[in-house]
Amino acid sequence: MDPIDVLMEEHQEILRMLSAAEVCASRVAQGEDVPRDDVHGFIRFIREFADALHHGKEEDMLFQDMLAHGMSREVGPLAVMYAEHDEGRRFVATMAAMAEGEGAFDDADRGTLANAMRGYVSLLRDHIAKEDQILYMMARQMLPASVMEDMGRRFEIFADSDPRAADTDALLALAADLASRYEA
Repeated sequence: MDPIDVLMEEHQEILRMLSAAEVCASRVAQGEDVPRDDVHGFIRFIREFADALHHGKEEDMLFQDMLAHGMSREVGPLAVMYAEHDEGRRFVATMAAMAEGEGAFDDADRGTLANAMRGYVSLLRDHIAKEDQILYMMARQMLPASVMEDMGRRFEIFADSDPRAADTDALLALAADLASRYEA
């Protein structure tokens, strides 16, 4: 298993969800009655798939291997990736705060929610492009083949036994459902 290929495949799932979230944000901003459950669905996918599962592999495995082979955490590409992961978490926290409650969103909540969703979408699209086009290629060049092979094995163990990976199929089904209802 090539760990970079796995991460890039996960990016495709995240990008599909980002397109749906963008449509949802537009509907919210236009005053359409978007169910709070849908917003909670986007938040669940982001928190459990994009952050816990995907960013978990990056931060706990890939980034750690890159740090061990000379890359800095404080400056350069990894510093940017960590900062963007944290920025994404702040957008999601805002989305979650706006999704609380019952009934239709009021106008103030609509604006805040739509802006947070759009901010997250924009951030993650740019972030994914940086990882796919720059960071992952750097990893392929700097990490020895034995480290990449070991990381691939750790990814397999993660997929089989880590609680963060337990609901992957359910999360992908949730993403497919939301994407079908919020098509561009």
